[in-house]
Amino acid sequence: RLYTGFGTHYVYLEVGSPSQAVSVMVDTGSHLTAFPCSPRCEGCGEHTDAYFSPAASSTFEWLDCGECPAEGSCDEAGCALEQAYAEGSSWRGRAARDTVQVGGARLPLSFTCVSRETGLLVSQRANGVVGLSRRALGTSFALCLTPDGGAFSLGGVDTRRHDEPMRFTALSGWPYYTVALADVEIAGRSIGASPSDFASGKGAVVDSGTTDTYLPRALADAFAATWRLAVGAEYDVASGYLRPLPFPDVVFVFADGLRVRLAPEAYLVRKGARLLPR
Repeated sequence: RLYTGFGTHYVYLEVGSPSQAVSVMVDTGSHLTAFPCSPRCEGCGEHTDAYFSPAASSTFEWLDCGECPAEGSCDEAGCALEQAYAEGSSWRGRAARDTVQVGGARLPLSFTCVSRETGLLVSQRANGVVGLSRRALGTSFALCLTPDGGAFSLGGVDTRRHDEPMRFTALSGWPYYTVALADVEIAGRSIGASPSDFASGKGAVVDSGTTDTYLPRALADAFAATWRLAVGAEYDVASGYLRPLPFPDVVFVFADGLRVRLAPEAYLVRKGARLLPR
């Protein structure tokens, strides 16, 4: 089961022997798994659970230099890892291994024992992050994200949870879940985009760890003009809206013809008395 907190979705892992509950944000935009460990984590916040205690687990072990991932560095203290995210937060720590309980089975889990964290990682509810990018996984998983949580399946999909048939679009990049976006429609009006508009940089990335939806800056004027026609008000992400407006559906059109419709409640968040588009 997935839980929500401050714009993120997180899941509980049962790590160690005996098991300790560790909450981790599910992040398809990164590939490393990390969470704070006791006895000390510099600048780390108060999260939903106590820090993981290596001393309390009989199966815990530090990774030696021979097992250190390529992005890590080794010194007399062991294998060190660090990660910075696009919004500015970061962590650093030492690579370790323990067991994790999944569906009644115990499996080995490599992760980082975080000794320092910054930015939004400090204030988020979840203790850490589980990286689910294509670089991290050799099998399949499924995420169903809902306003109050959702579901997380490993090794496949659980069709019992489906309300309607699955629809698919091809992945076009590595190591992110990059998709070929072709256009955006607001209340049935195209903003006049083309596939090339979304191909710069990393392209259009599906990222479960990112709170907001971002479009290329080059499309800002076209999006704002189409929004104005549909809503009768300027597009305002800073102040939002105090009164109800005829907020439209927004449709993402993919190059292979797939259309994904977002109702207003899927892109508006309430902050006090205001509605902010995200």
